Amino acid sequence: MIKAVVFDFGGVFFTDGFKSAIAKFHRNFKIPAKSLKKELVQGIGKDYCCGRIGRKEFWKRFKRSFRLEQDYEKLDQMWNSCYCMNYELRDIARALRKRKIKVGIISSTSRQRLFFLNKKYDFFKEFHYRQFSYQTKVTKSDPKTYEIMASRLKLKPNEILYIDDEKEHLKAARKASVRTLLFKNNVKLEKDLMKLKLLG
Repeated sequence: MIKAVVFDFGGVFFTDGFKSAIAKFHRNFKIPAKSLKKELVQGIGKDYCCGRIGRKEFWKRFKRSFRLEQDYEKLDQMWNSCYCMNYELRDIARALRKRKIKVGIISSTSRQRLFFLNKKYDFFKEFHYRQFSYQTKVTKSDPKTYEIMASRLKLKPNEILYIDDEKEHLKAARKASVRTLLFKNNVKLEKDLMKLKLLG
């Protein structure tokens, strides 16, 4: 029996700001998209999202890596503007809460960006449980993320349904014995949740 539904942040509960930011920086500064993604997923981006370096240090290294002169506040604003909340999914989360199902969110987004977006959209209040990489020091591609989640929710892994738009993250969750669902769009998700009798 599923007792908790946990959503991914970017690409599910919010638009995929990461991909949008890469496209915007590529377009505005002519930085190769592959180089951006590599640096942000494996390099300084991972250190930033896992809380190993702060915002100023991240942008200092970012600017040095890609030879940018822009003020880091401006760069930060550009990135933050790539995220918009998925209001239909928020309503689905609220419907789950009404059915006494615990609702959670997991994110590998930086602390600064999460708090900026929460100030704008006030979304933290929608969740019983919130887990962020800057606190746990591990990302969603690591099965340990989902072991931590189950432990903190005080549930068995197979009592949790994790929803993400990235197959790599779902694979990591399954390694921790968590049930998974691939997010495609709001309509399909609602149908999938109804099939699981989580919505009616």
